[in-house]
Amino acid sequence: MNDIREIVTKAVIGKGKKRFKITSPLNDLRSPADSILGCWIINHKFGARKCDDSVDVKGVYDINVWYSFADNTQTEVARQTIEYDDQVNVHRTIRDCLYEGDEVIARTIQQPTCVDARIEDGEIVVEVEFEIVVEVIGETKMRVSILGPVESDCDTDDEEDEIDQQINPNFLKNSPFRGE
Repeated sequence: MNDIREIVTKAVIGKGKKRFKITSPLNDLRSPADSILGCWIINHKFGARKCDDSVDVKGVYDINVWYSFADNTQTEVARQTIEYDDQVNVHRTIRDCLYEGDEVIARTIQQPTCVDARIEDGEIVVEVEFEIVVEVIGETKMRVSILGPVESDCDTDDEEDEIDQQINPNFLKNSPFRGE
């Protein structure tokens, strides 16, 4: 019977993914907007930490909206920083795991993008979507079977001698590709 050993290693013990859909009105417009000329999202930063069977994700991004006002005769760029805080549910991939020192890796698989920008009652409302995936890395145990030493059927020294005898040291001197 083979011996069984336990190896403690770090592995992905949980995964989760969430699509965020955040609708934000832009405050502090210089004048009521007549039309929206462009919208973009920049400076997305976020962090994540483990909390029981989920991961808390907190982040921030900037919305920039180029709009016209005064009967479409003037333009301005409205800027606003949006903060968000939400949880991503984590499904465990390994049942038997240790919880001390778990790490969280979070990354965006879809960067924040403006999916809708509209004017409602003179106010600009922007809808942003993005997707974040999280992985919880923790210690877990693996059980491995220890086998005895493997016996070799051939002698490797004889094979090496055979190969050495087949090498032609004058190969390049006799080659038609030598270019002389």
